[in-house]
Formats: sequence, structure tokens, C-alpha cells
Amino acid sequence: MSKKKNNEIEEIADEIRAALKAEGAYSELLECAIEDYAQIRYMKSAALASIKSKKDLVVSEKTREGHTRVKISPTVGLVTSLVEQSRKMLIELGMTARTASAQEGDDVDELSKLVNGAKEGV
Repeated sequence: MSKKKNNEIEEIADEIRAALKAEGAYSELLECAIEDYAQIRYMKSAALASIKSKKDLVVSEKTREGHTRVKISPTVGLVTSLVEQSRKMLIELGMTARTASAQEGDDVDELSKLVNGAKEGV
């Protein structure tokens, strides 16, 4: 993995740690989940960037009979899978809208913004 990728993943992980610490919810036991989430979010962002730059929502293939078949790009399937994995990791980290709605105050607003950013892969 390149140094740039490592830095981006570490920045995401640091952002999650900071949010959890601000909520008093951080524990060393969450480190594996934090790292996993950061990697998933990075991959999701990269896959979405690929789709946007190539505009490859669909791909065309020639069948052995010579017909053209259009199907959804494998990258779209990858993004769908990464979104699901991301959602599961946010639940594991206690960073879902359901979790945030159980609390009140400015910290919750900050956590909600972070959760929304995570959902959007930002």
C-alpha cells in the first residue's frame, strides 16, 4: 500500500478515534474495528471516484455469439458491498443514527455529521 493511501486511511482512523473519544466511547478494544472501518471507507471512496471519473455504471460485453450485452459494472457491486460493510462497522463502533439519537447535546451533532460523512464516503 502506498504512503498516500496509508496517510488517508490513518486520517480517517484518527477522525473516528477523535469522535469516539469526544463521546467518551473510545476503547483500545475498538482499534481493530476502527482500522477496518477506515480501510473500508477509503476503498469505498476510491471505488466511487473510479465510477465518477470513468462514468462506468454499466459495461458492454460481446457474447460468443457476437451479441452485445450490457450489465452493471463490477465496481458498482463492489461499492454496494463496501457500503454494507461500512454500515456494519459503524454499528460495531456505536456510530449509527440510532445510537446518536439516544443522546443529546452538541457532541451528538458533531457525531451525526461524522456519521453522515462516513455514509457518503467523505
